[in-house]
Amino acid sequence: MRSDLAAKGASPPLLSILLPVYNVAPYLEECVQSIISQVDRHDIEIILLDDASTDGSYALCQSLCQQHGSLLKLLQHTKNRGLSAARNSLLDASTGTYIWFIDSDDVMLPSALKDLCAILDNASPDMILCDYEQNGRHFRCFTGKAESLETDTEKLIAGVFEARKLHAWSKISRRSLWEKSHQFPEGKCFEDIATTPWLLLNAQSYYYVPKPWIYYRVRAGSIISMVSHKSAAFDDRKNDDLAQAMHGFPEYFQSRLPGASLETRFLISHFLAKEYTKIVHRLIKCLWNHDHVAVILMKMNRYNLMMQEGSPMPFREVAREYYKRGKIVRWLVTLLCLYLGSLRGTQKRLPK
Repeated sequence: MRSDLAAKGASPPLLSILLPVYNVAPYLEECVQSIISQVDRHDIEIILLDDASTDGSYALCQSLCQQHGSLLKLLQHTKNRGLSAARNSLLDASTGTYIWFIDSDDVMLPSALKDLCAILDNASPDMILCDYEQNGRHFRCFTGKAESLETDTEKLIAGVFEARKLHAWSKISRRSLWEKSHQFPEGKCFEDIATTPWLLLNAQSYYYVPKPWIYYRVRAGSIISMVSHKSAAFDDRKNDDLAQAMHGFPEYFQSRLPGASLETRFLISHFLAKEYTKIVHRLIKCLWNHDHVAVILMKMNRYNLMMQEGSPMPFREVAREYYKRGKIVRWLVTLLCLYLGSLRGTQKRLPK
């Protein structure tokens, strides 16, 4: 599609809004209408891709495209390939200078598109960051300076990791950033954690808007809810994807920001250390189901090693930073998890 556009000599759209669709029939029309109602210019394209839905979502996509004509484009996977593959296909098919992925069960809040286009027209940053709303609450996605064009990549990555919000839909990125980075990992969960950090390091300028542009809906059966510590089950595949998501990142981080401060390295490493303690907590809960102690301890050891491979700082150094900063509970919890993660289980089983 991009080659066809170039062949015709046409200017590319300013913005591509990309919606992966899979079994979201109850929410899809609200999502699409929230976007279309804000489109008042001709340099915006909206592309939907149905990933082999089974609930009638594709038929609804077709109906919406018929209603809105050239405003919407529709693609389809003939078999379900997952969110990463859907996003990659959308990225390949899009033509915009900027890319905005929006989950098709969420809603674009009023004036978001107008505000975004004003920033793109006037400042042209590599990346724009926005906040989101969930259950009536405003959540910040960045902890740095707002409402101005900034050019400090280290402050960008530090501010995102401090806020712990790495999702793709709160960041609108220049297409060229994706061309320098790897695509979403097909067949894996936590695809945002596996792509956003690299994307941040490629950005040379950014603009943060401390205003919710997205209403985020958490549905039962979502990846976040299934891997949540509230769940009694431990999903090895999804936790493996989380543990491996930032594999290789320290090397890229060092190459892009060789003089990064201790604070920035700590914020990134703290993000991973905290996720590791969550995994350990989920594994401990499995003991009450009388799982083999040996198996649980070996898994803790494995996740300990995997997650530290993605961290700019060893977790013991992170723990020392907790102690220096007076975060005694976090220090103790991390040390305990590291201790458990260093053990090798014996073939014992908890009594019933």
